[in-house]
Amino acid sequence: MLHLGHFSFDERDPADPSRHGYFTLIVEAEEGDAAAQMFKEHIHALKKTWKLFEHVASVYIEDIFAVEETPRKPLLLRFQSSAGPFPDTESRSLPVVEPAGIRVFGWTPEVEGGKEKAGSGYRESEPFIKFDVQP
Repeated sequence: MLHLGHFSFDERDPADPSRHGYFTLIVEAEEGDAAAQMFKEHIHALKKTWKLFEHVASVYIEDIFAVEETPRKPLLLRFQSSAGPFPDTESRSLPVVEPAGIRVFGWTPEVEGGKEKAGSGYRESEPFIKFDVQP
């Protein structure tokens, strides 16, 4: 059975002490406990080998989805809303490896061609969908 694990984490970096983030892992496993154990082992391996995990101090399981059957219609798996303006963020899809059988479809050219926020080094992307919302 396919398992999707969504995790949050805290970072401890003297240069930037207030960072946190999220990541998602995917694995084939017979049951949830086996998937959780495989996720744990993989997170430990990432900590040892991947520079972006250098300052990760704590990892929390947000949720693990066991996918027995692929939905035929889109299904919202996770929604998160945060207070305040959108923070400067580093985001990557398949950041460590490009596995066989998985392709990423993204809008990277929009981000790369986007306008840089004044002096931040971050680029803003164009919305995929934009709604007319009244304040």
